[in-house]
Amino acid sequence: MKKHFNASKALLILVLFVSISICGLAQTPPPPPPPANGHGQTGNNPAGPSGPIGDGMYILIGLAGLYAGRKVYGYKKTLSTD
Repeated sequence: MKKHFNASKALLILVLFVSISICGLAQTPPPPPPPANGHGQTGNNPAGPSGPIGDGMYILIGLAGLYAGRKVYGYKKTLSTD
């Protein structure tokens, strides 16, 4: 009986998530605001400075390497204590 109850609960949660996501897709977003003064009125002025994308990628790769190193260190530590 308990196994059947857990399966029913999992199915109910799945149906709720699917129905919520479908209802969220049915909503229409508000229209975008008009462009700022001077942008696109008589010419296409640049939007302004933007940050470089490459620096964030290096940070992400570095943090992923640190995380992987920590996991390997912990795994080796548990093997040596067994």
